[in-house]
Amino acid sequence: MAYNKAANSAFAWLGLIFWSFQLAPQGKYPKQKTIAYFQSTEGVSIVMLYLWFAGNMFYGAYALADDLYFGLIIQPQLFALFTLVNILQVYWYRYKLGLLRVATACLLLSAVYAGLHVGMWKAIEVAIDRDQNRAVEFMGVLPAVLIALGFFPEFYVCIKEQSVEMSNVFIAFDIMGGVFSTISLAFDRSFDYIASITYLIVVLLDLL
Repeated sequence: MAYNKAANSAFAWLGLIFWSFQLAPQGKYPKQKTIAYFQSTEGVSIVMLYLWFAGNMFYGAYALADDLYFGLIIQPQLFALFTLVNILQVYWYRYKLGLLRVATACLLLSAVYAGLHVGMWKAIEVAIDRDQNRAVEFMGVLPAVLIALGFFPEFYVCIKEQSVEMSNVFIAFDIMGGVFSTISLAFDRSFDYIASITYLIVVLLDLL
């Protein structure tokens, strides 16, 4: 497709809205044992949340270094933020950790995220400047792998519990976010197929 700044921008923001805020609808379905804000975290895999947290950390660094549109850059940062909130909820509601321990976990995870994010961002920029394409491709594909792996612990929980189902609203938001973000890449000056892998693999796994 030809470069279209307006379309690139519009679809990037649509992708951000659906992909970054997709965890919020889960809170409306506590009876389905999905992520439930301030109510319950039963049936939610904390391994999934940690893998999504890490995947979005690396993808955020890649998007920043590769100079994607602003909406696609802040998208993984927001998603990681909401994932962190859910991780803390698991510690609070399921594991009954005290406020001090939850706050400490929040600070530690935030510090690790910030440190690794900045470090990987600079490392990818150096790799791009030196035309180290394989290193850049690896760092672009790694987030997709981590996010994809995050689905499997939840699949296991769903099979084990049988009654556990992910919110249909969540799945719909996830798919639309991935599709809109990919379309945004298609309207950029050049199609970043590496970045598109992260979105398309999520769409594929949501459809399973």
